[in-house]
Amino acid sequence: MIQRRQKGMTLIELVIVFAVVAILGGIAYPSYIAYMQRGNRAAAKAVLDQAAQYMERQFTTTNVYPDSVQFAAAGYNVAPLGSSGPTKKYDVTLTAATPTAFTLRATPTSGSVDPKCGWLALDNLGNRASELGVARECWDR
Repeated sequence: MIQRRQKGMTLIELVIVFAVVAILGGIAYPSYIAYMQRGNRAAAKAVLDQAAQYMERQFTTTNVYPDSVQFAAAGYNVAPLGSSGPTKKYDVTLTAATPTAFTLRATPTSGSVDPKCGWLALDNLGNRASELGVARECWDR
């Protein structure tokens, strides 16, 4: 009797391969999502810092902080800077402005939810806050 060489894969081998891929995907996907959220949060923090520097520069020259109209005209209202549509991850707003104080807030857009921190805020004294998480955890990482 002549034995033939087996070609291809058996059903069991195929099921094992799919199981391994599913397990790896189950581990990798949440890590990837967390990585993307940290990256988006870093972009929002960078824009908040740049916007706060803009506010301080204006205060230095005029002795008052800009109002929300001047702030929006300066272009610091989205994160990452210059993004729009689906690439826009945060809306940056001047939530409280007086001639001697301000508070900036970066709020995630509807397509960019941040379940760990929510919005991020920065004021003229350098105080940092977040909506959901501990401010230190959201701002330091």
